Amino acid sequence: MSTSGVGVSTTMGCVRAVSLDLDGTLLDGSGFASTVPEACRRVATVVPTVDSFALQEANAQVWAILWAEAERDWTLGRLQPGALSLEAWQRSLRAVGISDEHVAKMVTDFHHELTIASYRLFEDVESFLAQLRAHGLRTAITTNGASDTQREKVSVTGLEKLVDVVVVSAEVGAAKPDEAIFVAALDALGSEPSDTCHIGDSLAGDIAGALGAGLTAIWMNRTGALRSAGDPAPHFEVAGFAEAERFLVPG
Repeated sequence: MSTSGVGVSTTMGCVRAVSLDLDGTLLDGSGFASTVPEACRRVATVVPTVDSFALQEANAQVWAILWAEAERDWTLGRLQPGALSLEAWQRSLRAVGISDEHVAKMVTDFHHELTIASYRLFEDVESFLAQLRAHGLRTAITTNGASDTQREKVSVTGLEKLVDVVVVSAEVGAAKPDEAIFVAALDALGSEPSDTCHIGDSLAGDIAGALGAGLTAIWMNRTGALRSAGDPAPHFEVAGFAEAERFLVPG
């Protein structure tokens, strides 16, 4: 484990609770890339007037605009469940000359089904969470996103049985790096900033937020990315949970 030079003790007595980011930290999202092409292929087999490649391209262009418009509302729970995905497919289909709402609902359902099937945990997650629980550390998932989406991920992957609490930005009304979501996690954990660490892969969201809330910040850097000059400096940097386990669990 590398450190930023900040003097944080690595003794077990310093950490009694662990907050964890979901996407990119616990949840491996690499399988998601294939879901849009497959959803387009499936709808094209049912509706011959759909060009699957044109629809895929249109969907990418739509999301480039739509996400900038709707990310904050989605993250803070201001949209109806499933509304953003349906809107994206409606816009994508209109871009290729199809305005049939039935087709939009069909491809939205196809994509949702494929997305659920793509959810998987990184290989080191379950053993790490089991070790934390075995050593009496309370755990929380602290995640940005819509309640239905994030809780579905937690349920489908079995994470709800592996952690003590789940804190979702849409339910709190505040998203990382806002201190308020970390305060909500601390309240749910019954812990203090001084005895709690947060592990996440986003420097801007997880690390900046954890530092601002007074938690020990551990950067999950699975890809070996380099920090830029303006990036927040985590207390610790790990390439996987095996390194984090050595820090949090006594040998």
